[in-house]
Amino acid sequence: MSLKVFRDAVHNMIALHREEDGPAVDPVEWGDALLLDLIDTPPVQRLRRIRQLGLATRVYPSGEHSRFSHALGVMHLAKRILALLHRQDPHLFTPVERLAVKTAALLHDVGHGPFSHVFEHLHPAIGPHEAWGWRIITGDGDVREAVARHCRRLGLDEAVFWSTLRRVWLGESAGEGYDADGGGRAGGGRPVAGPSNHPQQVGRRPA
Repeated sequence: MSLKVFRDAVHNMIALHREEDGPAVDPVEWGDALLLDLIDTPPVQRLRRIRQLGLATRVYPSGEHSRFSHALGVMHLAKRILALLHRQDPHLFTPVERLAVKTAALLHDVGHGPFSHVFEHLHPAIGPHEAWGWRIITGDGDVREAVARHCRRLGLDEAVFWSTLRRVWLGESAGEGYDADGGGRAGGGRPVAGPSNHPQQVGRRPA
């Protein structure tokens, strides 16, 4: 088994299965090669130049981490949550749903503009980054090509994958009480933007 490993300041080791010898046997790792190809696309690589904390770096100079590292962290937490849920109920998600969850976790912030959330409030016409993100991933040739290639490799119906990804993107999937994005923000921001009295609850949305 060959793995691509990213060293992360918050999560330590983030590993993705290269699937060079065929799809991964582990249900949660199945389809990881798609994520590796998506990481190399321009919309995801662009996130290296966008600060996660936006203008907050003016107050917390050490908060220089990027939306790219945040996206990897959210993807990693999504995989951990999927693994937890799979142990509790192996039939909760289909393979295409698990892959769509991982893909959405990786791509969820590609619609961010400069200075992250601040950019969305500059003008009402800009709109939320989630809407821009969906326009980007459905319109970008590299993303669509990667999805098409891996759907063929995995024997998936491409239209089914996109419709499933759309449901996940809109928050209409199972496992609603879990929030990998919230866990990723908490873990990434606290070490560089001041202490917190609340311990991080990885993947669980606060009540």
